Amino acid sequence: MTGTTPSGHAQSRRLLMHEYLRRSALWAQACGAEDAWPFFDVTEYLDARLQLPSELAAELDQLLTKAAYGARKTCGAGVRLAELRAQGNTGLEESGRRRTR
Repeated sequence: MTGTTPSGHAQSRRLLMHEYLRRSALWAQACGAEDAWPFFDVTEYLDARLQLPSELAAELDQLLTKAAYGARKTCGAGVRLAELRAQGNTGLEESGRRRTR
């Protein structure tokens, strides 16, 4: 049987967390949200008026009903950022830098 060892999983998780923290720091700096870093909803800084379509919001609520608070907040933030990107309203490049107009 082949597969990743438990220590391999731990290394992968460390690398993923490191990358999350790096990207989150870029977003926080670009949005002036350093005090909220590392776990924050960047959409609150990019477009505080963003509303998910009602069907999507209901589905998200249903999926996250039994999730822990941190997971609900993080997953919800990810879905809101995806919606904001789909609308083309982030005002940021992928790197987290503000676009110049």
